[in-house]
Amino acid sequence: MHGLRLYQNPGSSVLFASMLCALLSTSVSLLSQKQRDLENRLDKSVLKCREAEHIQKTYQQIKMKLEDEQKSFENTLDGMELDIVK
Repeated sequence: MHGLRLYQNPGSSVLFASMLCALLSTSVSLLSQKQRDLENRLDKSVLKCREAEHIQKTYQQIKMKLEDEQKSFENTLDGMELDIVK
């Protein structure tokens, strides 16, 4: 019954509205903070992904270079052996 009297009292309506606004403001503030935290985590993840892609590209280039060197390695080695024999 006490809660019922709270709504019946005109001054209490203002107090209730004020409390409700404060609660909503706090909720919005907490949600905004959570959104900023999630956005920051997303940004960090995107940066890490880009860095990983860059590293992967670098290793692919190294691999291609080594594969190209491997193709001519036998001929180079054979040539060096011939030079030693002479």
